[in-house]
Amino acid sequence: MEALITKHEARKKSRFGFRISDFGFPRQRGYTLIELIVAVGLFSLVMMLASGAYFIMINLNRQVQGATTGINNLSFVLETMTRSIRTGADYNCGGLGDCQNGSSNFAFKDTNNVPVSYDLVESSIRETRNGVTSVITDPSIDITSLIFYTIGTIGMAAGDYQQPHVTIIVSGTVTYGAGKTEPFSVQTGATMRGPDISGSSDIAPPPPPPSGSCGVGGILTEAGGDCIHKFIVNGTFTLPNSVNSVEALVVGGGGGGGGSIASAGGGGGGGAGGYKYNASFTVTSGTSYSVIVGDGGNGGISGGRGSNGRNSMFSSSIIAIGGGGGATPGGTAGSGGSGGGEGGGAGGSFGTGIDGQGNNGGTSGAGDDQSGSGGGAGAPGTMSGAGGIGIQSEISGAATYYAGGGGGGKRSDNGYIGGLGGGGQGGTVASNYVGMNAVANTGGGGGGGSKPIGGSRAGGSGGSGIVIIRYAKP
Repeated sequence: MEALITKHEARKKSRFGFRISDFGFPRQRGYTLIELIVAVGLFSLVMMLASGAYFIMINLNRQVQGATTGINNLSFVLETMTRSIRTGADYNCGGLGDCQNGSSNFAFKDTNNVPVSYDLVESSIRETRNGVTSVITDPSIDITSLIFYTIGTIGMAAGDYQQPHVTIIVSGTVTYGAGKTEPFSVQTGATMRGPDISGSSDIAPPPPPPSGSCGVGGILTEAGGDCIHKFIVNGTFTLPNSVNSVEALVVGGGGGGGGSIASAGGGGGGGAGGYKYNASFTVTSGTSYSVIVGDGGNGGISGGRGSNGRNSMFSSSIIAIGGGGGATPGGTAGSGGSGGGEGGGAGGSFGTGIDGQGNNGGTSGAGDDQSGSGGGAGAPGTMSGAGGIGIQSEISGAATYYAGGGGGGKRSDNGYIGGLGGGGQGGTVASNYVGMNAVANTGGGGGGGSKPIGGSRAGGSGGSGIVIIRYAKP
């Protein structure tokens, strides 16, 4: 048989006289060149897509950090300004003292009697302190408008018993990436804490009105034989000699609505200011009482929480707490008279209200359209619904709702409506998705910012509070 082995078969033999197949092992086949090319190509494609997504995430993170830096700087600047103004004296707006028509310049003296002024210079807010000037806003913030409104600066010597108060409105844009900007408009205020005596310590309060007439202070009207004093700003109320009990309504300032986030959802609605009513409040005839009307909270800048409203007070005994600010998506809403609503999407929390003054803000759902509305004096906020309803009162002589919660923002649509009682609606198409401001002197919460495609918007400001006092005309 050896002679019959062909030459070809002999080549298959190993040097040891046997073939691998003689042992029953299967013959192994390697990858072809085409298979290797396809595998390397798929791997390269996956890595390219993953790298692209990674670089996009890095870019978005840088943009968010840039916007956050600008927002934090603006918040710090406004807080610093209002703190200095609040503890200062000798308010002067545009060189006029009072300036109810507004001015871009405001001056005062700080607690050390050092002259300080703020004005707008080349798209930045400039502070001048004792003759030394400095820019206090970040370069990423472009200020287009800075307006101061001041009242109550005339002084007691001229018969002005209203505490000096300044309202500041700032508008502009925040730059957070290459060529990308976000508009904002913020309102805040400060009331002088010190006594407004205009250099004299011997000025007596106004004398009580004569018997048979109404008291003095606020906007005076009469209805059904009663005297009605409506305070829409801080002031002093002086009773007639023969009045020992009054009906009083005190409503705190509403919270601002939360700003929306492009990658998340709409902002939560602001909570209403606290609602305090006393049908028979004991007073001392012929006495003067301080009245404080709380400002509404500022709407949250895009990606920021709305600020809480300020407290309102009558006679240091009836105090209505300001409403909680609405949350931005994923953030925590403010608590107050009524709580702010939760921002759209998961991961945040609503604000709580105070028993006897208001209700909790609304929770949100997982969807970016499911924001929470602000709580109202008469009902809590809701998810994907109107702001909490306020409470109706006839103390002013007409049936009026006060302290309604702000509506939350939506995605690419008109936001949820505010609650009866001055609550602002969530951002609408007509408002460029910026949350609507609440009605002044209702204590309503501001509307949350809605979310346009690929963008984010600020929330609306809360409504200022109100104090109303009513009693039978002597």
